[in-house]
Amino acid sequence: GEAADAYRAALRVAPQAGTAWIGLGLALASLDHRPEAAEAFRRAIATGSLSGEVKEYAERQLRRLQSP
Repeated sequence: GEAADAYRAALRVAPQAGTAWIGLGLALASLDHRPEAAEAFRRAIATGSLSGEVKEYAERQLRRLQSP
């Protein structure tokens, strides 16, 4: 929970930081907050700031969260 709060605080300052969105997604996924985690990964991808490999990682995490 504390990690998620820290990432949210960072994103208030820099909402285009794709890697912070990934961090938030991972923190939320670890808390089993799947819909919120999926949204964080979507937002990470949407920033357009991720390198190819990091973007692929975010896309894999998003697919994993969306599968039943």
